[in-house]
Amino acid sequence: MYFDKPLLDKLSRLKHIPTLPHILLQLIKTCNSDKGSLKEISAIVEKDPALTTRILTLVNSAYYSKSSKVTNVDGAVIFLGMNAIKNVAVCSSVHEVFQNVESRKGFNLKYFWWHSLRCAILAKLIAKKQKYCDPEDVFLFGMLHDIGKIILLVNFPEQYSELLEKRKDRPDLILAGETQIGANHAEIGAWLLDQWNFPHQIADAVLCHHHSAFDMLSAPPLAQFIYVANLLSSDSEPKIKEGLAAAEKIFGFTQAMAQELLSRTDEELAATAESLNISIEPFKSNNFEYSADDRQQQIHLTQEVQDRSLLLSTVQNMLEATDEAAVWKEIAQGLHILFELSSIFFFVYEPETSDLRGVVLPDAVKSTTIKDMMVPLKTEKSLLIECLQSRKVTDSFNRSAEAVPSMPDKQIITLLNKDGIACIPMVAYGEKVGVIVLGLNPTEFSNIKSQIKLLQMMADQAAVAVRVHHLGRSKLLQTQPEKLQTALSSTQNNSQKASKPTSILKKYLKLPWTGSGKMDAAPQ
Repeated sequence: MYFDKPLLDKLSRLKHIPTLPHILLQLIKTCNSDKGSLKEISAIVEKDPALTTRILTLVNSAYYSKSSKVTNVDGAVIFLGMNAIKNVAVCSSVHEVFQNVESRKGFNLKYFWWHSLRCAILAKLIAKKQKYCDPEDVFLFGMLHDIGKIILLVNFPEQYSELLEKRKDRPDLILAGETQIGANHAEIGAWLLDQWNFPHQIADAVLCHHHSAFDMLSAPPLAQFIYVANLLSSDSEPKIKEGLAAAEKIFGFTQAMAQELLSRTDEELAATAESLNISIEPFKSNNFEYSADDRQQQIHLTQEVQDRSLLLSTVQNMLEATDEAAVWKEIAQGLHILFELSSIFFFVYEPETSDLRGVVLPDAVKSTTIKDMMVPLKTEKSLLIECLQSRKVTDSFNRSAEAVPSMPDKQIITLLNKDGIACIPMVAYGEKVGVIVLGLNPTEFSNIKSQIKLLQMMADQAAVAVRVHHLGRSKLLQTQPEKLQTALSSTQNNSQKASKPTSILKKYLKLPWTGSGKMDAAPQ
C-alpha cells in the first residue's frame, strides 16, 4: 500500500490515534504466522482475563447452539479456530478502545457499529458463496472498513459532526468534505490498519471501498466483497440500488439472490452483536422503498429461482424413473407441482407408423380414454401435429373464429372437458418424441402464457428422459428379446403396484394424500 508524502504528513499530525493492546498485537502476529499453533493462541489469550471472558462467552452463546458448555480457552480455540479467535479479539478490543467516544449530531455510534457489523456479516456470506478461501478475514475487514470515521470524529469532533449533519441528505459529498478536513475515512482507516500491522490486503481493501464500480471489476476479491456489502448495508436508496447492480455485475447475483443474503445477514446480526458485546442500533429511518416495478421484478425473480429449483428436482426424478410409464407419471406430477395443471394428456411419437399415440398413465383413469387414439402425422389442421412439426407451442385460443378444429383436436378438448388446449412439443437430440397436451380454460391459458419458456424447458428435459428409455429398450430388444420382454412385463406390473415418493414432493408438494399414507394418483 502506498501513501503520498502530503497525505502521510497530514495523517502523522493526527493527535488522537488509538493503540491496540500489546497482547492483541501479539495475538494478531501469531495468527498471521504460518508457524502459529492453537496452543500458542491459547497461551496468549489466557494472559488477558477480559479477552478470555469474551471468547468463552462467545463460544457458549446461543449463536453457536452448543449442547455442552466449553469451560477452558483450549476448548474454545479448538472449536472456533485461529481466525475466528483473532476476529473476536480484534473486534472486541477495537470496540473497547472506542467505547468512550460519544455520539454527536450527525454521528450515532450505535448505528455506526450496526452498519459495520452488518457489512462484515454480509461480506462474509458473499465470500462463502463465492467459495473464497478464508471468509473469516473478510468478516474482520468488513467490521473495520469505516474505522477512519471514528478517527475523524475523535480528532475533529465539531468539524466532522457538522459536515455529517450538513450533508446527511447528500452522502455522496461526504467523502469530498472529509478530504477538505485532511483525509477521507477510507484513507485514514487503511493507514491505521497498516500502523496496527494488519495484512496489506485488508488495508488495501479498506482504502478502495469507495472506488467506482468499474474499478471493482478488476479489484482483488477482498475489495469486491467489502465494496458490495458496504453499498447493500446503506440507508440510502441510490446506494442500495447501486449495490444490487454491482452484485450482479461483479458476482452475477440476481436481485433475489442478493435479497436472500441480506435476509440471512439480518438473522445473524443481533446474535453476533450480543456475542461480541457490541451495542448496536439499526436505522432510525430508512426511506428506501422498492417501487412497484422493483417489487414486481423481485417477486418474479424469486419465483423464477424457485421454479428452476423445482424443475431440476423434477428432472432428477424423471431420470431416476425405473421405466417409461414411471417417467410419464413424474412428468405429470411435475406439471401439477410447477404449474398447477391437472388436465393433461400425453402423446408419444411412433416413427414406424408416423403418428402420435395416446399414453396411458398408471392409475390415471382419464388417460385411458386415449388408450387407442392415434393422430397420423399427415392430419391437416391438428394442433398436435402442427406443434410437433414446427416444434413450437400451439394453442386453440389464438385461432380465428372461422378456424375449424380438426376432429382429433375436438375429441381431445371434449375428453379433457375444457374450453381449449395448448400443445407443447417434446423433442430430444433433434428427434420427435411426443406432445404434451394441456386442457385449459381462458383464465388458465392467460396464467400460463408467462410460463411458456419454463414449460418448454420442462418438455425438453422430459423428452430426453423418454428418449433415453426408448433407446435403452430398443438396444436391449436387439440383443436379448425374450429376456427383455419378460423383464419389461415384470417391471410394468410392479410399477403399477408401487407409488414412489419423490424428493421434490417431500419438500414442496401439497397434493392430497390418501388415508393409507400413499400419494394419490397422478393428476387427472
